[in-house]
Amino acid sequence: MTVKGTYKGKPIRALLLPDTKTVQLFEYVNEPGSLYFPLIENGENVEKDKFVLEDPIE
Repeated sequence: MTVKGTYKGKPIRALLLPDTKTVQLFEYVNEPGSLYFPLIENGENVEKDKFVLEDPIE
């Protein structure tokens, strides 16, 4: 599922792992095409407190 939100206060579009709130990859809204892959340990983002996720993008 793709959602919008923020990472460290900057707007992002994020792809979540299926059936979770774990961010698999994201891109900054003002940098389309530059993909970032956050560190995941034990099925959760290491910096999960820095992601603020909002509504799914349809």
